[in-house]
Amino acid sequence: LIGIYMSAGDLKKANAAIERQLNEHDDPKLRADLMQNYYKQRNIKALESELHAAEKNGRLSEDQLGMLAHIQLKKNDKAGYVNTIEKLAANYPNARYWTDLLNRVQNKPGFSGRLAVDVYRLKLANNLMKKPSEFMEMAQLVLQAGAPAEALKVIDKGYKAGALGTGPDAARHQRLKDLAEKTLADQNKTLAATEAQLIKDADHDGLASLGYALVQSGQADKGLKMLIEASKADDLKHPEDVKLHLGEAYAVAGKKQQAINTFKSVGGTDGAADLARYFIMAINKPISG
Repeated sequence: LIGIYMSAGDLKKANAAIERQLNEHDDPKLRADLMQNYYKQRNIKALESELHAAEKNGRLSEDQLGMLAHIQLKKNDKAGYVNTIEKLAANYPNARYWTDLLNRVQNKPGFSGRLAVDVYRLKLANNLMKKPSEFMEMAQLVLQAGAPAEALKVIDKGYKAGALGTGPDAARHQRLKDLAEKTLADQNKTLAATEAQLIKDADHDGLASLGYALVQSGQADKGLKMLIEASKADDLKHPEDVKLHLGEAYAVAGKKQQAINTFKSVGGTDGAADLARYFIMAINKPISG
């Protein structure tokens, strides 16, 4: 009977018949047919309900999430689409889902431009950066954030990938590398004086930035201690950013569990909490290819 209804294109009657059968006995094939029918009908509410039920029962498939994402895209439901792509990236990690997720999360209402550097850090961690402009922009943002050692890592990775050091902009790439090296050397020379001045000024934001920079330059213990202390201050301009950066620093230092615990504590509505969740996803389920 279900087959007759579906062949005739009477999806409403087909769905009613499928639902009667499912009430008596759960059949994965019939449930998949039901979802396909909801998809064809553009019945997002019913499809979402089925997806949530499948998720609770551990039966969430890539195709099912893909259906939902497609409908949300058609309906211009940007927030819903980002949430679905997040689930795809979390459960079926690959470069396509991650690239889409990180490109779109920046367009969510309220997302702060301050966090652009952290989006790049996620892209780098997932090996998503390919263009020379991406390596250059990230290196510049990291330099502005006061982490020249990290900038050098980004630039070196760009050179190894063949994105930097070639083509008409090769000289510009080299100038940026020279600047990062000089900035790191200067930072190392004045480190003690800089730290003393920041402590004297009770500049906890500055100490947090310096602590992160030290972790990136290989001084993990000293940097983490400084960053942890700074994160406890109640005069920080953006406390959730500092917690996010502490989680990133733990990850750089190879302390995965501390990183995850810290990321879980990140709140706010300007994007920091979203990125913290994505860092946990990247740690727990790296890209498969």
